[in-house]
Amino acid sequence: MCGAFSLLSDYKILSERFNAKAPALPFAPRFNARPSQILPVILNASPKQIQMGLWGLKPAWSKNLLINTRKETLETKTTFKNNFQNRRCLILSDGFYEWEKQGQKKIPYRFELKTHGLFAFAGIWDESSDKKTPAFSIITVEPNSLVSKIHNRMPAILPLNREKDWLNPDFEKNDLLKMLTSFPRELMQMRPVSSLVNSAKNDSPLILQTP
Repeated sequence: MCGAFSLLSDYKILSERFNAKAPALPFAPRFNARPSQILPVILNASPKQIQMGLWGLKPAWSKNLLINTRKETLETKTTFKNNFQNRRCLILSDGFYEWEKQGQKKIPYRFELKTHGLFAFAGIWDESSDKKTPAFSIITVEPNSLVSKIHNRMPAILPLNREKDWLNPDFEKNDLLKMLTSFPRELMQMRPVSSLVNSAKNDSPLILQTP
C-alpha cells in the first residue's frame, strides 16, 4: 500500500518536466501528501494540463476511500475495470514512504530515485462527489527487492518513456498492463526519515531529516 508521498517542486518545474500547463493557483511543496488531500495529477482527458485531484476514490459500494488499486483487480472489479479502460492518470511525485514494524514502533523510510528526480505513479480516476474535482487512486504492484525489505506492495512508477503511453487512448489493455511493473531496484534508493511523517498533521522539511 502507498499511503504517503511527497512532491517538493513548484509548478514551473512540474510544467517543464511533464510538458503540461500548470494551474493558475500556487502550489506549496508537500512533504507528507496524504489521502483525502488535493494534489496535482494529469488526466488522460487533458494530457497537457496539470490539475488538482482528490486522493481517494469513493464508489457507492465502499465505506472507505480507496487510495490504492491493486493491478490484479483492474480487470476483475467492475468499478476499476471501467476506470482502467477509460480514466487513467499520472500522479506526480518525487518520493514515497513506507513503514517497518519494529516491536511496537513503526520506522518510516523514504523511497526515491537515485537522481532525486520527479516521476509519476500510474493511477485511475473518476468523478468525485462534488462533480468538480477528479478523484484518483494509485495502482500498486509487486515490490522490487528494495521495497520488499519493508512492504509487500509498491506503487506502480511509470518509466519516463511510458508516461504519455499510459494516457494514450489507443493502447490496448494488455499493453497497458505490461507497463505496470515493479520499478527497477537499481534506479531507486531508500533511507530512514523523521518520525514526524507518521502523523498527517506534519508537513515540513523536517520530515526529510535522517534520525
